Amino acid sequence: MTHLRHRHTSHFTVVGNHLPQHRELSLVAIGIGVYVQSLPDGVHIGIKDLARRFREGEVTIGRGLRELEAAGYLERRRVRTEGGQVVTVTRWNEHPRAAAPKPLPLRTCDGCERAIRAAHPGALCRDCREEAVTLPAGDRPDQRGQITA
Repeated sequence: MTHLRHRHTSHFTVVGNHLPQHRELSLVAIGIGVYVQSLPDGVHIGIKDLARRFREGEVTIGRGLRELEAAGYLERRRVRTEGGQVVTVTRWNEHPRAAAPKPLPLRTCDGCERAIRAAHPGALCRDCREEAVTLPAGDRPDQRGQITA
């Protein structure tokens, strides 16, 4: 193979080879990851949002997002706003192994007071399925109840 190179001066995204050449991620996960990395902050990247954009279905996209989450590129947390609404906060880490991530605070569940470790940000307590997390005062969900941080 020979590359025909072009130097991009606008409308481009820098992606480290660790993502597109990741040996444990599927092609779907890599494609989603490259696409997500090309997006500006604040864009919605939920399963339904991505399914509207691409021809892959929700099951395939969900599987790819879970792979990215397991590899440390994607972090999704379900949080409760001050108004009681449960929303998903999403963060993208361009290079999970570049620096040790800052640990998230230990959270507890109101219903049973069991600790939910930051290592499993999407995990819900098995007893009551709620997290006692409130958003900072500046974060507000949009019309669809999503917040992107």
